[in-house]
Amino acid sequence: MSVEAPVANISPLRGLLTKKVTRKVGFMGVKVDMNKLTLLEVKGIQENAAKAGGESATDEAGLKTLIFVIKQACPDFNEFTDEEFENCPLDELTTLSNEIMKYSGLDAKAGN
Repeated sequence: MSVEAPVANISPLRGLLTKKVTRKVGFMGVKVDMNKLTLLEVKGIQENAAKAGGESATDEAGLKTLIFVIKQACPDFNEFTDEEFENCPLDELTTLSNEIMKYSGLDAKAGN
């Protein structure tokens, strides 16, 4: 008689926990990868925005939140410094941030 070791019953859905849902989006005339934000990343953005006190994107704290959102979703920007972000047009950064939020189910215009 042989006894087999018990096999862990791991749901195939658990593999989805490490999967990134990604698409290409335009930024300053080039395509960059944009990941759909996870719930944990959204919570981090909300905490960051709360610290900023709801300031607009043109205020220093608002700009830091904008940069935080982009770095969370776009791996191509992880190595950018704050100074490098300051050399990008504000409307391009704001458009990218809005696309990230919309892609992640947080469309501000829809009231989410």
